[in-house]
Amino acid sequence: MASPERHHSVSRRTALAGLSTAGLGLALTSPIGRVSAQDETPTAGHPIVGTWIFDRDESDSADAPTIVVFNADGGLLDPSQGVAGVWKPTGERTAAWTLIQFVAGGTQGYVAVRSNGEISDDDHTLAGPVSFTVIAPDGTVITSGEGQSTAMRLQVEPVEEGGKPLAGFPTWMPAPQLEATPAS
Repeated sequence: MASPERHHSVSRRTALAGLSTAGLGLALTSPIGRVSAQDETPTAGHPIVGTWIFDRDESDSADAPTIVVFNADGGLLDPSQGVAGVWKPTGERTAAWTLIQFVAGGTQGYVAVRSNGEISDDDHTLAGPVSFTVIAPDGTVITSGEGQSTAMRLQVEPVEEGGKPLAGFPTWMPAPQLEATPAS
């Protein structure tokens, strides 16, 4: 799989790390995206509806997977990143989506992620291109990149599977945390 290109010093992980929980709360309570997506294209029954585990950057073993829920009303939520967006079918087994995340802290603005994908015949995986753009509050593009979007559908597992990892779940190696140095 192709790895995302980074055009400036701001990584996608750094840009996405700054979202506040308040932004997700506003997205969850706002009916605007749901109503317009619902009026635009019927989405109920499309195979993308459900919960997916995305391997955000297969080339970066420190990048944790993320969970995206595609709702039947054309909305999507990523509770693990605090991101919301919209999606629409582009075919019987294909869809396109856009999501945004507001960034606070050092690099302020928002990240726009645009992607599309094709769902496998067994409805268990999806893949397609993805791009991201980090935009400053004044509309200036800070950085952008593209890569490949891959995901697997989250499956219900029996309680007897307790004590085992989820079948097929991606693995990652978290970046080492800097240890605090005691003051002298």
